[in-house]
Amino acid sequence: MSGRERPTAATGAPQPLHSGHQKPSTGKEAKQGDSVRHRKFAADPTQYANASIVTFDARHPVLGPPGSAHVVLTFRNVHNWVVADTAPAMFKAFFDLLKPGGTLGVVDHRAAPGAKLDAVMNSGCLPTASVIKFATDAGFKLQNSSEINVNAKDTRDHPKGLWMLPPTLALGDKDKAKPAWLWPRDPPVRFRQSIPTSWLELHLREGRNRQVRRMTAAAGFPMLRLMRQRIGEHALDGLLPGEMRLLGT
Repeated sequence: MSGRERPTAATGAPQPLHSGHQKPSTGKEAKQGDSVRHRKFAADPTQYANASIVTFDARHPVLGPPGSAHVVLTFRNVHNWVVADTAPAMFKAFFDLLKPGGTLGVVDHRAAPGAKLDAVMNSGCLPTASVIKFATDAGFKLQNSSEINVNAKDTRDHPKGLWMLPPTLALGDKDKAKPAWLWPRDPPVRFRQSIPTSWLELHLREGRNRQVRRMTAAAGFPMLRLMRQRIGEHALDGLLPGEMRLLGT
């Protein structure tokens, strides 16, 4: 989405990075996210020399001086603002913060086609048209949209919405079951009382060395166990350590 018609270009000098943080932060997940962000900035002062954390009131947000940002990115926040009835104020704050021609990027969970906002607002998923309307009402013009990490098998019919997934696990122990094919680890994985255990399945076309470990650590969930379960059409499918299966030629 583009903020205004007249384009602008960033200079070669380092640009400041501002990370927004709603005041007050409530809930275990919000506090954990704040802690991860502070640790990340503090751990690499050279890389984040121009970075700062901005605290704002979601009902009357002021994110910085008007017209001071080239780009605003928000990841999986709009559904929370819809529930809190602060989405219009947040999108207006984004518009005010951006320079003429600045860009707003929005990532959130897409509701099923034809879903109504009132019916799904507590599920964590939103109709695409509703998110676009929040932006255009604030003054933005839609430039492009795309799908990222879409699971074609997801019916989006979850009784407790996306909060059934880790780390919230809205259904409690029912959602904590590890994959049925997973064998015990010897020696056992160390137990961390302060960090909930979550299981994550990733499908990669091309990976980098320690990429997954770095990704989960950056999100505040250090990797304790990592297994390759499938390569192309060949999957473990119940094979235990030391077992084998002959493949046709």
